[in-house]
Amino acid sequence: MSRAPSSPAAPDLPAELARPSELPDELRELELEGALLRGIDLSERDATGLRLFESRLERVELAGARLQRANLSDVVVNAGSWANLAADSLLLKRVELRGVRLTGATLGNALLEDVVFSDCRVDLARFRFAKLLRVRFENCRLEEADFYAASLRSVVFSDCDRSEEHTSE
Repeated sequence: MSRAPSSPAAPDLPAELARPSELPDELRELELEGALLRGIDLSERDATGLRLFESRLERVELAGARLQRANLSDVVVNAGSWANLAADSLLLKRVELRGVRLTGATLGNALLEDVVFSDCRVDLARFRFAKLLRVRFENCRLEEADFYAASLRSVVFSDCDRSEEHTSE
């Protein structure tokens, strides 16, 4: 007998967030906490090992960026493009993504725990060998998304277009 999926836990953000005056040129291994990032273009940047905690991203462009081994915990993301993001071994914990474009994003071997994708375009994204625990996709486009050998526990697809989705054991 299967149980109903558990709902993802919401991000825990502080009441006040600080808006950094500018980000350093070197994003590798950068750690930010309690940050508000708004309207920043980080496309094609290398942010390998980035650690972002208790923060909000609004219209942040990460198209083609590299976020391998990055850790985002207690983060809310509104709008922006993460298309073709290279994020193998990414850790997302208590993260909400709303209206984000993730076309062609690679999240192989990633761990997604307590994550909500709402009104996102996640087509052609690759979640190969990823672990998804308490993840919800709401009103998302998932055409040709690749979940090959991914572990999905308490994952819900609500009102999503999953045509030609690839899943295999």
